[in-house]
Amino acid sequence: MKTPDMTILYVRNTAASTQFYRKLFDREPAFDTPYFVSFVLDDGHQLALWSGPDEHTPLPVAATQTATTELCITLDEGPSAIEAVYREFLEKGIEILEPPHDAVFGRTFVAADPDGNRLRVAPED
Repeated sequence: MKTPDMTILYVRNTAASTQFYRKLFDREPAFDTPYFVSFVLDDGHQLALWSGPDEHTPLPVAATQTATTELCITLDEGPSAIEAVYREFLEKGIEILEPPHDAVFGRTFVAADPDGNRLRVAPED
């Protein structure tokens, strides 16, 4: 079976979410339309943002949904790298849901995107 190569986040406002992820990833989208945008990440995996409407999705996809997704950004440089990314998120004005703390898997923190999708920064397993 083929390995999944794209994660799609349902968003309320594609333009606002595109700006957020452009700033977060410090890169431009690889594919950019009014209702669907994708970023190619360093490992080739794509993160896509989709709001609808289009001929198949008459209402914005996220309009009636509560965000339930958590993306995990893993770092292999240790706790100090996680603290550094936390400071970068604060400087970029990204909402922090959980400040840095120690969990069973190591130092971590959680932020949120404009739609409430959780962004966890954690150590690589």
